[in-house]
Amino acid sequence: MAVGVVDVELPSFSQIAPETAMAPALSVDSTSDENLIVLLDHGGPESVESHRQKSAKNDNALVPTIFWARQPSTNALMTSEKNPLDVLRNNLFLPLWRKRIWRSWANYYKEQIAQEGYAEADQVADKGGAVECLQYAANCTWWEWAGGSKLFFWRWPEPIRHLARDGMPMCIKGELPRYRVPQQKERDPLRREMVADKVGNVLKKGYIGKGKVESLTSYFDVPKGEGDRRMVYDATKCGLNDAIWVPSFSLPDADTLLDIVENCSWMADIDIGEMFLNFPLDKFLQPYCGVDLGPYLLEVVSWLRWLRCAMCLKPSPYVA
Repeated sequence: MAVGVVDVELPSFSQIAPETAMAPALSVDSTSDENLIVLLDHGGPESVESHRQKSAKNDNALVPTIFWARQPSTNALMTSEKNPLDVLRNNLFLPLWRKRIWRSWANYYKEQIAQEGYAEADQVADKGGAVECLQYAANCTWWEWAGGSKLFFWRWPEPIRHLARDGMPMCIKGELPRYRVPQQKERDPLRREMVADKVGNVLKKGYIGKGKVESLTSYFDVPKGEGDRRMVYDATKCGLNDAIWVPSFSLPDADTLLDIVENCSWMADIDIGEMFLNFPLDKFLQPYCGVDLGPYLLEVVSWLRWLRCAMCLKPSPYVA
Protein backbone atom coordinates (compact mmCIF):
# COMPACT_ATOMS: atom_id res chain seq x y z
CA MET A 1 0.00 0.00 0.00
CA ALA A 2 1.38 3.40 -0.94
CA VAL A 3 1.61 5.79 1.94
CA GLY A 4 3.18 9.13 2.61
CA VAL A 5 5.93 10.10 5.05
CA VAL A 6 5.85 8.44 8.48
CA ASP A 7 6.48 10.96 11.26
CA VAL A 8 7.72 9.20 14.42
CA GLU A 9 8.48 10.93 17.71
CA LEU A 10 12.03 9.85 18.44
CA PRO A 11 13.82 9.51 21.79
CA SER A 12 16.54 11.91 22.87
CA PHE A 13 19.38 12.13 20.37
CA SER A 14 21.87 11.72 23.20
CA GLN A 15 20.12 8.45 24.11
CA ILE A 16 20.33 7.15 20.55
CA ALA A 17 24.04 7.81 20.09
CA PRO A 18 25.56 9.30 23.28
CA GLU A 19 29.11 9.04 21.98
CA THR A 20 28.26 10.96 18.80
CA ALA A 21 25.53 13.28 20.00
CA MET A 22 27.09 16.21 18.20
CA ALA A 23 29.03 16.85 15.04
CA PRO A 24 32.79 17.20 15.57
CA ALA A 25 32.86 20.81 14.38
CA LEU A 26 30.27 21.93 16.95
CA SER A 27 31.26 22.89 20.48
CA VAL A 28 28.19 22.04 22.56
CA ASP A 29 27.53 20.21 25.82
CA SER A 30 26.49 16.75 24.61
CA THR A 31 24.77 15.87 27.89
CA SER A 32 22.12 18.59 27.60
CA ASP A 33 19.18 18.07 25.27
CA GLU A 34 18.28 21.73 25.56
CA ASN A 35 21.64 22.84 24.18
CA LEU A 36 22.25 19.88 21.88
CA ILE A 37 22.82 20.86 18.25
CA VAL A 38 22.61 18.51 15.32
CA LEU A 39 22.78 19.03 11.59
CA LEU A 40 19.39 18.30 10.10
CA ASP A 41 19.25 17.08 6.53
CA HIS A 42 22.81 18.38 6.03
CA GLY A 43 21.42 21.92 6.16
CA GLY A 44 21.96 24.46 8.93
CA PRO A 45 22.16 23.81 12.68
CA GLU A 46 18.92 23.35 14.55
CA SER A 47 18.23 22.35 18.14
CA VAL A 48 16.80 18.93 18.87
CA GLU A 49 14.05 20.57 20.89
CA SER A 50 12.98 22.71 17.94
CA HIS A 51 13.12 19.63 15.71
CA ARG A 52 11.03 17.64 18.18
CA GLN A 53 8.17 20.09 17.69
CA LYS A 54 4.52 19.61 18.42
CA SER A 55 2.76 16.90 16.47
CA ALA A 56 1.29 19.59 14.18
CA LYS A 57 4.30 20.13 11.94
CA ASN A 58 4.30 22.26 8.85
CA ASP A 59 3.26 20.42 5.70
CA ASN A 60 6.58 21.24 4.06
CA ALA A 61 8.69 20.18 7.06
CA LEU A 62 11.80 18.25 6.04
CA VAL A 63 12.22 14.58 6.84
CA PRO A 64 14.75 14.26 9.75
CA THR A 65 17.23 12.25 7.71
CA ILE A 66 19.94 12.88 10.31
CA PHE A 67 18.70 9.85 12.26
CA TRP A 68 19.51 7.61 9.29
CA ALA A 69 22.89 9.21 8.53
CA ARG A 70 25.15 7.20 10.85
CA GLN A 71 27.62 4.55 9.76
CA PRO A 72 26.16 1.09 10.47
CA SER A 73 29.52 -0.26 11.68
CA THR A 74 30.46 2.45 14.21
CA ASN A 75 27.13 4.29 14.65
CA ALA A 76 29.15 7.45 14.03
CA LEU A 77 27.44 10.50 12.58
CA MET A 78 28.55 11.14 9.00
CA THR A 79 28.72 14.81 8.12
CA SER A 80 30.46 14.60 4.76
CA GLU A 81 28.84 16.36 1.83
CA LYS A 82 28.08 13.08 0.07
CA ASN A 83 26.70 10.54 2.50
CA PRO A 84 27.56 6.98 1.39
CA LEU A 85 24.22 5.75 2.70
CA ASP A 86 22.39 8.31 0.56
CA VAL A 87 24.35 7.13 -2.47
CA LEU A 88 23.23 3.55 -1.81
CA ARG A 89 19.63 4.57 -1.25
CA ASN A 90 19.34 6.77 -4.34
CA ASN A 91 21.52 4.82 -6.78
CA LEU A 92 20.88 1.22 -5.75
CA PHE A 93 17.99 0.53 -3.40
CA LEU A 94 15.44 2.96 -4.89
CA PRO A 95 16.01 1.85 -8.51
CA LEU A 96 15.79 -1.79 -7.41
CA TRP A 97 12.51 -1.10 -5.63
CA ARG A 98 11.10 0.63 -8.71
CA LYS A 99 12.15 -2.32 -10.83
CA ARG A 100 10.34 -4.69 -8.48
CA ILE A 101 7.18 -2.58 -8.74
CA TRP A 102 7.33 -2.76 -12.54
CA ARG A 103 7.97 -6.52 -12.52
CA SER A 104 5.10 -7.16 -10.12
CA TRP A 105 2.73 -5.27 -12.45
CA ALA A 106 4.07 -7.00 -15.57
CA ASN A 107 3.67 -10.43 -14.00
CA TYR A 108 0.14 -9.61 -12.86
CA TYR A 109 -0.87 -8.37 -16.31
CA LYS A 110 0.56 -11.44 -18.04
CA GLU A 111 -1.40 -13.69 -15.70
CA GLN A 112 -4.64 -11.77 -16.34
CA ILE A 113 -4.17 -11.78 -20.14
CA ALA A 114 -3.78 -15.57 -20.01
CA GLN A 115 -7.22 -15.87 -18.43
CA GLU A 116 -10.24 -16.11 -20.71
CA GLY A 117 -12.49 -14.09 -18.39
CA TYR A 118 -10.32 -10.96 -18.42
CA ALA A 119 -12.83 -8.41 -19.72
CA GLU A 120 -11.75 -5.56 -21.99
CA ALA A 121 -13.11 -2.99 -19.51
CA ASP A 122 -10.90 -4.45 -16.78
CA GLN A 123 -7.90 -4.37 -19.11
CA VAL A 124 -8.40 -0.66 -19.78
CA ALA A 125 -8.96 0.13 -16.09
CA ASP A 126 -5.95 -1.94 -15.03
CA LYS A 127 -3.60 -0.31 -17.52
CA GLY A 128 -4.81 3.19 -16.72
CA GLY A 129 -4.43 2.64 -12.99
CA ALA A 130 -1.01 1.03 -13.41
CA VAL A 131 0.28 4.00 -15.43
CA GLU A 132 -0.60 6.31 -12.55
CA CYS A 133 0.99 4.00 -9.97
CA LEU A 134 4.23 3.66 -11.93
CA GLN A 135 4.41 7.43 -12.43
CA TYR A 136 4.06 7.97 -8.69
CA ALA A 137 6.79 5.41 -8.05
CA ALA A 138 9.07 7.13 -10.58
CA ASN A 139 8.57 10.54 -8.95
CA CYS A 140 9.04 9.50 -5.32
CA THR A 141 12.24 9.76 -3.29
CA TRP A 142 13.58 7.39 -0.67
CA TRP A 143 11.92 9.52 2.01
CA GLU A 144 8.61 10.69 0.60
CA TRP A 145 6.04 10.45 -2.17
CA ALA A 146 6.93 13.82 -3.64
CA GLY A 147 4.61 13.50 -6.64
CA GLY A 148 1.72 11.83 -4.83
CA SER A 149 0.76 8.19 -4.27
CA LYS A 150 -1.84 5.59 -5.12
CA LEU A 151 -2.66 2.04 -4.08
CA PHE A 152 -0.77 -0.64 -6.01
CA PHE A 153 -4.07 -2.40 -6.60
CA TRP A 154 -2.65 -5.48 -8.36
CA ARG A 155 -0.94 -6.48 -5.10
CA TRP A 156 -4.24 -6.62 -3.22
CA PRO A 157 -6.19 -9.86 -2.70
CA GLU A 158 -8.30 -10.80 -5.71
CA PRO A 159 -11.75 -10.38 -4.04
CA ILE A 160 -11.12 -6.70 -3.23
CA ARG A 161 -8.64 -5.81 -5.97
CA HIS A 162 -11.25 -3.92 -8.00
CA LEU A 163 -12.12 -1.86 -4.90
CA ALA A 164 -8.49 -0.82 -4.49
CA ARG A 165 -8.45 0.20 -8.15
CA ASP A 166 -11.87 1.85 -8.59
CA GLY A 167 -12.97 2.75 -5.06
CA MET A 168 -15.53 1.31 -2.66
CA PRO A 169 -19.20 1.91 -3.60
CA MET A 170 -20.99 4.29 -1.24
CA CYS A 171 -24.38 3.76 0.37
CA ILE A 172 -26.73 6.64 -0.46
CA LYS A 173 -29.56 7.21 2.03
CA GLY A 174 -30.96 10.50 0.77
CA GLU A 175 -31.15 12.89 -2.15
CA LEU A 176 -27.74 13.97 -3.40
CA PRO A 177 -27.17 17.73 -3.28
CA ARG A 178 -27.02 20.29 -6.07
CA TYR A 179 -24.87 22.87 -4.28
CA ARG A 180 -23.32 25.26 -6.80
CA VAL A 181 -22.21 28.24 -4.71
CA PRO A 182 -18.74 29.38 -5.92
CA GLN A 183 -15.79 29.29 -3.51
CA GLN A 184 -15.04 32.56 -1.69
CA LYS A 185 -11.50 33.95 -1.89
CA GLU A 186 -9.46 34.59 1.26
CA ARG A 187 -8.96 38.34 1.73
CA ASP A 188 -5.59 38.26 3.47
CA PRO A 189 -2.84 38.13 0.77
CA LEU A 190 -0.49 35.92 2.81
CA ARG A 191 -3.17 33.40 3.68
CA ARG A 192 -4.42 33.48 0.10
CA GLU A 193 -0.95 32.57 -1.13
CA MET A 194 -0.66 29.69 1.36
CA VAL A 195 -4.10 28.33 0.41
CA ALA A 196 -3.20 28.54 -3.28
CA ASP A 197 -0.02 26.56 -2.63
CA LYS A 198 -1.88 23.81 -0.75
CA VAL A 199 -4.76 23.34 -3.17
CA GLY A 200 -2.27 23.52 -6.03
CA ASN A 201 -0.28 20.70 -4.43
CA VAL A 202 -3.38 18.48 -4.23
CA LEU A 203 -4.18 19.23 -7.85
CA LYS A 204 -0.60 18.57 -8.99
CA LYS A 205 -0.60 15.15 -7.34
CA GLY A 206 -3.73 14.07 -9.20
CA TYR A 207 -6.04 13.86 -6.20
CA ILE A 208 -8.37 16.36 -7.89
CA GLY A 209 -9.13 16.20 -11.59
CA LYS A 210 -11.48 16.96 -14.46
CA GLY A 211 -14.95 15.54 -14.88
CA LYS A 212 -18.64 16.34 -14.74
CA VAL A 213 -19.62 18.32 -11.63
CA GLU A 214 -23.19 18.21 -10.30
CA SER A 215 -22.48 19.74 -6.89
CA LEU A 216 -19.65 21.57 -5.13
CA THR A 217 -17.92 21.10 -1.81
CA SER A 218 -16.13 23.97 -0.06
CA TYR A 219 -12.89 24.50 1.84
CA PHE A 220 -11.23 26.92 4.24
CA ASP A 221 -7.99 27.18 6.21
CA VAL A 222 -7.19 27.11 9.94
CA PRO A 223 -3.90 27.64 11.86
CA LYS A 224 -1.48 24.71 12.01
CA GLY A 225 1.77 24.60 13.98
CA GLU A 226 3.92 27.69 13.77
CA GLY A 227 3.31 29.81 10.68
CA ASP A 228 1.46 27.19 8.64
CA ARG A 229 -2.19 26.67 7.68
CA ARG A 230 -4.24 23.48 7.57
CA MET A 231 -6.80 23.00 4.83
CA VAL A 232 -10.28 21.92 5.94
CA TYR A 233 -12.37 20.49 3.11
CA ASP A 234 -16.10 20.66 3.90
CA ALA A 235 -18.68 18.26 2.49
CA THR A 236 -21.22 18.96 5.25
CA LYS A 237 -22.24 22.51 4.33
CA CYS A 238 -23.32 21.36 0.86
CA GLY A 239 -25.37 18.51 2.33
CA LEU A 240 -23.36 15.66 0.79
CA ASN A 241 -22.44 13.96 4.08
CA ASP A 242 -26.09 13.92 5.15
CA ALA A 243 -26.97 11.92 2.03
CA ILE A 244 -24.35 9.20 2.66
CA TRP A 245 -24.72 6.26 5.06
CA VAL A 246 -21.63 4.73 6.63
CA PRO A 247 -21.65 1.73 9.01
CA SER A 248 -20.25 2.32 12.47
CA PHE A 249 -16.95 0.75 13.42
CA SER A 250 -14.92 0.62 16.62
CA LEU A 251 -12.05 3.04 17.13
CA PRO A 252 -9.59 2.52 20.03
CA ASP A 253 -9.10 5.50 22.33
CA ALA A 254 -6.58 6.48 25.02
CA ASP A 255 -8.24 4.27 27.65
CA THR A 256 -7.85 1.24 25.36
CA LEU A 257 -4.15 2.01 24.98
CA LEU A 258 -3.54 2.46 28.71
CA ASP A 259 -4.90 -1.04 29.39
CA ILE A 260 -1.83 -2.53 27.69
CA VAL A 261 0.83 0.02 28.68
CA GLU A 262 3.46 -0.85 31.27
CA ASN A 263 6.25 1.19 32.87
CA CYS A 264 8.72 -0.25 30.35
CA SER A 265 6.55 0.29 27.25
CA TRP A 266 7.80 2.25 24.23
CA MET A 267 5.31 4.39 22.34
CA ALA A 268 5.52 6.39 19.13
CA ASP A 269 3.34 9.02 17.47
CA ILE A 270 2.97 7.91 13.84
CA ASP A 271 1.44 10.26 11.29
CA ILE A 272 0.83 8.74 7.87
CA GLY A 273 0.66 11.67 5.46
CA GLU A 274 -2.14 11.82 2.88
CA MET A 275 -3.54 8.52 4.15
CA PHE A 276 -7.11 8.97 2.88
CA LEU A 277 -5.91 10.39 -0.44
CA ASN A 278 -4.32 7.06 -1.36
CA PHE A 279 -7.78 5.54 -1.74
CA PRO A 280 -9.84 6.18 -4.91
CA LEU A 281 -13.26 7.76 -4.53
CA ASP A 282 -16.34 5.94 -5.80
CA LYS A 283 -16.87 7.13 -9.38
CA PHE A 284 -20.61 7.45 -8.84
CA LEU A 285 -19.97 9.96 -6.05
CA GLN A 286 -17.26 12.00 -7.80
CA PRO A 287 -19.66 14.36 -9.66
CA TYR A 288 -21.07 15.45 -6.27
CA CYS A 289 -17.60 16.22 -4.88
CA GLY A 290 -16.83 19.23 -7.03
CA VAL A 291 -14.15 21.78 -6.10
CA ASP A 292 -13.90 25.39 -7.24
CA LEU A 293 -10.18 26.27 -7.36
CA GLY A 294 -10.66 29.31 -9.61
CA PRO A 295 -10.32 31.93 -6.84
CA TYR A 296 -6.80 30.68 -6.04
CA LEU A 297 -5.47 29.13 -9.26
CA LEU A 298 -5.93 31.39 -12.26
CA GLU A 299 -5.05 28.61 -14.71
CA VAL A 300 -8.08 26.60 -13.56
CA VAL A 301 -11.01 27.90 -15.59
CA SER A 302 -13.61 25.23 -14.76
CA TRP A 303 -14.79 23.32 -11.73
CA LEU A 304 -12.91 20.15 -10.87
CA ARG A 305 -13.82 17.23 -8.63
CA TRP A 306 -12.29 14.98 -6.02
CA LEU A 307 -10.92 11.69 -7.37
CA ARG A 308 -9.73 10.40 -3.99
CA CYS A 309 -11.25 10.03 -0.52
CA ALA A 310 -10.82 13.52 0.92
CA MET A 311 -10.77 14.25 4.64
CA CYS A 312 -14.12 16.03 4.39
CA LEU A 313 -16.08 12.98 3.24
CA LYS A 314 -17.99 10.98 5.80
CA PRO A 315 -17.00 7.55 4.36
CA SER A 316 -13.25 8.29 4.16
CA PRO A 317 -12.27 6.88 7.61
CA TYR A 318 -14.31 3.75 6.92
CA VAL A 319 -12.90 3.24 3.42
CA ALA A 320 -9.29 3.87 4.43
